[in-house]
Amino acid sequence: MRLDASNVVSPIAIDSGSRRLNGVAALAADGLGNLYAAEKTCIYKLSGLAAKITVTTLTGQAPGKASWVGVTYNPATGALLAATSTTVYSVHTGSGTVKGVAGPGNSSSVSCSSGRLQQNCGAAASFTRISSMTASGYGQVYIMDDYSLREMTAPAWHVHTIHDTDRPAGSIRFSCSSATTPAVIAITSTGWLAVGDWHDLVLYGPGFKSTVSAVPTSALLRYLASAPAPTGGEASSNGGTAVESGTGASESSVLTVRVGDRAFAAHRVLLAERCEFFKKLLAVKGFAESGAAEVTLGEADPDVFGRLLAFIYWGVLDVPATHLKAAVELAGRLLMPEVCELLKPRLLAACTPATVVSDLLWAEKYGLTGLVPLLTDFLIEHLKAAVAAAPEQVTVLTARSPALAAEVIRTMAREEARK
Repeated sequence: MRLDASNVVSPIAIDSGSRRLNGVAALAADGLGNLYAAEKTCIYKLSGLAAKITVTTLTGQAPGKASWVGVTYNPATGALLAATSTTVYSVHTGSGTVKGVAGPGNSSSVSCSSGRLQQNCGAAASFTRISSMTASGYGQVYIMDDYSLREMTAPAWHVHTIHDTDRPAGSIRFSCSSATTPAVIAITSTGWLAVGDWHDLVLYGPGFKSTVSAVPTSALLRYLASAPAPTGGEASSNGGTAVESGTGASESSVLTVRVGDRAFAAHRVLLAERCEFFKKLLAVKGFAESGAAEVTLGEADPDVFGRLLAFIYWGVLDVPATHLKAAVELAGRLLMPEVCELLKPRLLAACTPATVVSDLLWAEKYGLTGLVPLLTDFLIEHLKAAVAAAPEQVTVLTARSPALAAEVIRTMAREEARK
């Protein structure tokens, strides 16, 4: 089956001479239009994914009559790797030739220097029970081996275990019960390595590189934009949201959000789950708009809203420097504090002595309590440069926000007292 950009599921056309798959254990895409499917006794190559799919047998059963349990394509090395429960093999994507690279099925002999982590190479590597594997964009291959996460690197095929103490700072574990053998492993486009089974989800990262290139937000928005909004619509006074059409409860799972001259079609469930503003708006009780098919978000930039919508859908926050403040302002309206927090370092980095007072007043106006102290410190540290770059800044600060100006002076006095 194929799921298209309109969320329509349709049967896939398969060449009449192709074999039907049965009992697929693992899948891998090579980014070149081909898909590889591993069954217990065969690995298949699926080509022509955009039109009629052709399925060909790439290789048969693994050596020793073992079953295939995993497959992944490494874009950094151009190698297709497949695994049984105890051995990792490379598979030639043209001839289907199989060669062991790590584990007892490896026939080659390579040297391996020992490091901080216990590791082995090639035939010296030992696996207990491989359940899944995935390649990173940097060339490493991550393997779930029984209860352990293993990392394998080419060309010598070093294999070592990643222990709890070796996890990157920020790694997270979600656990519902005692651990069982992890069944799936994946790397997200935002740099997290996710390992999960029926009961546990562990996120390592960030810092890993997905094999899938990040999709530009402009491309993602093509899947969300609907027909252009008609002109002349009026926004209501309740936060800039008004019902364009529809009354009563709607059976549609999609809500059209009109912003300026554009309209975005988005799933109600996802909006309510990841945005507090829409959660309240779409509540059965408390909002007259909850059953409407369309709403209008007044006084908002459609490009900025589209980028926030991409974040709601895919976790991709792609905001150009020219739209940072607009994105934070709209995120505040939409009750998305995580966006404000993610953009805070960029706002601080964009601050200069010539703009620090205007940035500080803006942050105070929009209630960015986490940013105000940082900008205050920046102003104090660069006070001479700020006055030299824009002498009127001090007058503007005292005139527009006497309380903030007083806080700056008090902070300066405390800093001086510490010296």
